[in-house]
Amino acid sequence: MNDYLIIWTNEQYRRMTNIGIGHSPDDFTNKDYITLITDAVNWAASK
Repeated sequence: MNDYLIIWTNEQYRRMTNIGIGHSPDDFTNKDYITLITDAVNWAASK
């Protein structure tokens, strides 16, 4: 079974994101994963 990167928000909490990162350190070498994390942090930090 493969790991899947997931992200979701909870509209009850302003600027809250949850990210399921999988279980492999190799995820941190995946450019799409890095983009996902970067975009989530930028969204949460925006006004």
